Formats: sequence, structure tokens, C-alpha cells
Amino acid sequence: MKRNFLLLSFSFLLILNWSCKKDDDGAVVVEDDIPIPAGPIVVNNTGFEYSPSGWPDGWWHRNEPYKVEWTNEDAFSGNYSVSITSDTLVDDFNYWGQTITENIQPGKKLILRVNIKTVNVEGEGASIVIRGDNTPTPQGTAELFISTQGDIFIGGTHNWKEYSVKLEEPISPSILSISIYLVLLPYTTGQIFFDDITLTYE
Repeated sequence: MKRNFLLLSFSFLLILNWSCKKDDDGAVVVEDDIPIPAGPIVVNNTGFEYSPSGWPDGWWHRNEPYKVEWTNEDAFSGNYSVSITSDTLVDDFNYWGQTITENIQPGKKLILRVNIKTVNVEGEGASIVIRGDNTPTPQGTAELFISTQGDIFIGGTHNWKEYSVKLEEPISPSILSISIYLVLLPYTTGQIFFDDITLTYE
């Protein structure tokens, strides 16, 4: 039910996010045990270092209910990362996201790897997500969807650690966009940092 709720919420919220974007200037989940496969990295600005406009190029986010930051407070590598902070329990979530529309390879599978640091994260925690749509933006019915939510708890307090999620279902020819999300889930407090994102084909 939690995964269905998150998926339905993404479907609604992402339509709003894309509409105001310009104003804002059978899958298996695994952790730490996926061999890095050969394949192109398709994520833009994976380390959040490139920022010609004062915000990490290629990434977008919700403005509420949690605080989102592009920050040099901490980083897995380089100087910058992104973070989400919550100081109250609310029935809502926030995320950083990116959508890829180029070099989508039907028949291939995907692995998303994210380095994460958590500080006093309590409640539902965080998750990482892969989503595929038959539309150029994430406004379809999420024909492909996998999340760590409900399978791996990402929370507490720990230094940088790599988490992975694997999409076992091959990409179908109808998929026109792949989106990834770095999420702070509902009913969660604390701060989480994300850095060095890779999305590779298997």
C-alpha cells in the first residue's frame, strides 16, 4: 500500500512540478551487492558540482513540505551535494528528481546507485526510485517503477553509504523517459544528503 500511495502521489505531483519547472529556475531491490555493469552513465550532473544558474543543473525538486538545499555543508566527493531536511512529521514527502529522455535502450535493465548520508533521520526514512513512462515527461502511468521503500530502511545517523535499486524488468520500446528520485518519505524528521548518482544499463 505504501508503494502504491507513493506511486500515485508521484503521478499527481510531477504533473504540477513539470508545469512550474521553469519558474523554479517483478523487480528486486538490493543494497551494496550489485556489481557495477558496463554501460553508459545517463544521469546529468551526477555529483551536483555544475551550477551555472546557482542551482544544480539538470535537477529539479518540490519546494515543500520539507526544506531542500544545494549545499557545500557536506559531500561524498567534490564540494557539493543536495539535501532534504524535515523538523516535523507530516503526511507528505519531498524529493530531488531528474528525467532522462536520451539514449534510452529498450531491452536493457537499469541500476541506480546513490551515496547517502543521514543525520537523525527518524520515521519512514528515505528512498531512491526509478520510474519509466511512455511520455517524454513523468506524466504517464509509470509503466516501470521500483523503489527501496518498504525493502531497505534508509535512516538513522550514518556517514556516507552507497544504496542501490535494480530494475529487473527490461525497458520496453514504449518507454520515452526514465526518471530518478531521491526522496524523503512521509512522517520523517531529520536531514539526508545525496551525492554521486549513477544510473547504468545492465
